[in-house]
Amino acid sequence: MGKSFHVIKPRITKSDIYYKVYVTNLSIYIIKIGGQFHNHYAYEKQLPDILELLFWFWFKKMEKKQADLEIEYDEKVNNSQVFDLLQKKHNFSINNTDIKDIVINQKGTLHTGFHDNGTISFTLTNGKILKFIIPKTISRKSVTECLKEAQQTLSIKEV
Repeated sequence: MGKSFHVIKPRITKSDIYYKVYVTNLSIYIIKIGGQFHNHYAYEKQLPDILELLFWFWFKKMEKKQADLEIEYDEKVNNSQVFDLLQKKHNFSINNTDIKDIVINQKGTLHTGFHDNGTISFTLTNGKILKFIIPKTISRKSVTECLKEAQQTLSIKEV
């Protein structure tokens, strides 16, 4: 298995999607592991204090489920069983030959109230652009290192 990092797919009319990105020599696998309240940081930043108390039990249950899913998905990727994961809604892969370039932007986004570490955009050879937010808890440097280590032939720009 290659390296991995987390990203957020912002959506305006629905809750965001929290992905784990697995980077291998041949492909990048983008697998959903959570939603809007994907970790403590997101939970505390998005809910007023009173609601935070009301939803604490639900959040702890969701957090445990997400941790278990992540362990299961890590094992499947390690054992080359990614095909099963790709059959689930919102999961997909990108072959490294389909990637024209990758741009990591350090500017925060309005979507998170500028509480993030910028964005990562994958420009595909067919012209399509896939854009994700890098969560505040993930450093841009670790994302860049992860991509460069596994995908040495790809063009990665930092702006």
